[in-house]
Amino acid sequence: MIKRELKEIWEQLRSQKPTWDTFLDEVHIKGIHGISDLRIPFDYPVSVIAGQNACGKSTILSTLACAYKNPETDRSVVSPSLAFPHFIAQPIKSDKSDESDKANEANEANELNKSKESAELNESDKSNESADSHFPCDERNIVEIVYSYLERNKRRRMRWRRQTKSWNRTFFGEQKAKQPQREVYLHHLPILNDPSEVRSVLQRYLKADNYVEIDSALLAFAYRILPFRYQNLQSVSAGKSEKDILFAYHENTDNQYGYSEFHMSVGERAILHLSKDISRLKNALILIDGIEADLHPYTQQKLMLELQHLALRNQLQIVVTTHSPVVLDTVPVEGRIFLERTESNVERCPPYRDIIQKSLYGKTQDKLSILCENTTVEGIVLGVFDYLNTELELRLGEVEMACDIGREEFPNYAKTLAQFHLINNFIFVLKGDASTEIESDIAKKVEKFGQTPQILSLVKAAILETWAWQKIEANVSEYAKLFKIQETDLQQEMQHLDKFFEAAVDTQANIAKRKFAGLCGDSLKREVSSICRIVARQEAARGELHEFVISLKDVIIRWRSL
Repeated sequence: MIKRELKEIWEQLRSQKPTWDTFLDEVHIKGIHGISDLRIPFDYPVSVIAGQNACGKSTILSTLACAYKNPETDRSVVSPSLAFPHFIAQPIKSDKSDESDKANEANEANELNKSKESAELNESDKSNESADSHFPCDERNIVEIVYSYLERNKRRRMRWRRQTKSWNRTFFGEQKAKQPQREVYLHHLPILNDPSEVRSVLQRYLKADNYVEIDSALLAFAYRILPFRYQNLQSVSAGKSEKDILFAYHENTDNQYGYSEFHMSVGERAILHLSKDISRLKNALILIDGIEADLHPYTQQKLMLELQHLALRNQLQIVVTTHSPVVLDTVPVEGRIFLERTESNVERCPPYRDIIQKSLYGKTQDKLSILCENTTVEGIVLGVFDYLNTELELRLGEVEMACDIGREEFPNYAKTLAQFHLINNFIFVLKGDASTEIESDIAKKVEKFGQTPQILSLVKAAILETWAWQKIEANVSEYAKLFKIQETDLQQEMQHLDKFFEAAVDTQANIAKRKFAGLCGDSLKREVSSICRIVARQEAARGELHEFVISLKDVIIRWRSL
């Protein structure tokens, strides 16, 4: 049910996005907290950032908080000096992609001096000038954040740059430009203090008399997610400098004060705060750090579904960070952003296939995963498993398979899996032709992690469809029985297809694939992978496929022993 609702909301948000007044399209970060050069596009209105600890997820949220001027505050400029108050510049490495920026630096510096608005400094920046005066005017210490906006399909750019004493803005030559306005909500999951602190704060709040009852309309968001209902909810503040604390009242609550958020689960208090804070926001940028904390997987799904409904109703752009594969699955592929920390930078990885994604987040730890470069390979591997199953007694769900991955993606996937010490649970299956180069690339990617990838090659035939065709042709009587077709009919159909494709003008591979697809679909009424599975099951004990069978058997036995 939820999966169907999610797919519906994905299509609605995709179609609505071009009509929005403003959309943060991209951020480019240089020289902040170990990020030397990172560009992140936002293609879907609700983005999920994932990656290992300390890969920069929270840092990215802080940079996004500086993208807009908040129209509801007195502060004239939302500056990185607020997001990074104790920032120390770090050397950054330039690359070829940065050469055009360097060439334009002199012109942009002139534009910055000419434009009064562009040179406007935040008051907090000015107060930090003396503290920052020790930074040398050295290009290696240039730190910048560049934002790309879409405003009614018109692209604009703004850059925050810190080179010597403070952060300055520039708009890449746009005359009389101002920082775009939009309400920004940045939510870091509140952390419970130690018991003595909790008791002290709670006593102080209980003595306060400035209770504010929260409008039920603001709780509608929470009502659709949490498993119970509240009689009412109150916000209590003990002073201007104190953060509000929530008190909840259930129908069966006897206590005069109900129960405070100090007694709630982390998940409950987070959802209630979100419900109170964002339910009425319109055309805002919502940033949420660690959204899945202490939430059941089903509640995570419901929360992300409601956030996307809210984004659709109120034109909200939402960016969240997570370690949960459940949260990742609630947005389409273009909404998933994977980060990886390297020695000198943080890199954005291409979206992982589901089988890789699940493994990275612990969902396939007890499974042997097999990556096949296409459906033909998958069919042959499944046929071999059919043959081995009697001997090995494979259990249901013990093996998971993914196909249509493409051999060019294997080295990058191997590197990621090795980094997380998961590569022993994976087998990379290649067609067999020209596989040496790919094997070498995979080995190089995982070498520094001290792990050995498991790479198996099928038959050495250049075209697997040709191999399967030849096996059927050589044993027509045997395969006619398996396909439940008359032997003469199978022979005639194969002869007809041979003659038909004799004059075809195309590559040998394409001709072989189309001819075999014609036999499978038109004559045998089955998928190519299904016929390949039958052929592989029959050929597993004989010929060149038997070598692959022995290798696969050894890998499975070795994996079980681990």
